[in-house]
Amino acid sequence: MGITGIFRDIHTKPNHKLRPQTSHFFRRVLRRKPLLHLKVSRTLEKNATEILHRWQEVGPELPEDLFTRTVIEVVNGTVSSQKTVRETFVAMFLGDASTLLSVLNRRLPELGLVRYVCTETSWIESVLFWTDIRVGTSEIVLLQSNITVNYIKRKSDYVHEPISRTGLESIWRKMIELEISAMAFNPYEGMMAKISPTATPFPYRADNLWKIQYVTTWREDRLTNRYMELTRKLYRFMTPYVSKNPRQPFFF
Repeated sequence: MGITGIFRDIHTKPNHKLRPQTSHFFRRVLRRKPLLHLKVSRTLEKNATEILHRWQEVGPELPEDLFTRTVIEVVNGTVSSQKTVRETFVAMFLGDASTLLSVLNRRLPELGLVRYVCTETSWIESVLFWTDIRVGTSEIVLLQSNITVNYIKRKSDYVHEPISRTGLESIWRKMIELEISAMAFNPYEGMMAKISPTATPFPYRADNLWKIQYVTTWREDRLTNRYMELTRKLYRFMTPYVSKNPRQPFFF
């Protein structure tokens, strides 16, 4: 992540060892700065391809106090029975709205962001935001048991070079064909980009622009084989666009 403080106290000594960073994290983030979130969506009909193509260039170079993520998923289109691809741009920023909008509208003017899309939250409210619970909901909801059973499949890749517009359009067509899989793009910007890949036991920064997470979720056990195979099909299709020799996954 590109949030100041998470990696602020990580040193670059050759003998650096893995150690807990929790106390450093909380000392850093509990300061008198606003915590802002925003989430905006665009479909293919609303210039999503151009936005993502531009995002590839600027995402890994955004300021250290800004974390961004782009989620790509197949949704119903405006025409009945037709599918489209929706891109959701998500950001978390330690700072004020004026600064955030200035940065993003300068680097990603295609998004056309305005003040009302920014939501200031407390840190506990940010947990609601990242779990897709409406900000303002009582935090007690986080303690409630969820009895819904979901089956999930996750795979990952790393991208070394920006994907061309033609490549993106080809990916959209494949996703629409498969209908079910989604992808999350997480750039290694900010403080993450500043740390040497040999400094900590996390080798994935070197030469990587961002990580792709393939996301498939279903609710019926009898459909497991189908959804697993659809996820594998998208993963195989992405081979030309991701790291090679070897192809790099992220191990959770």
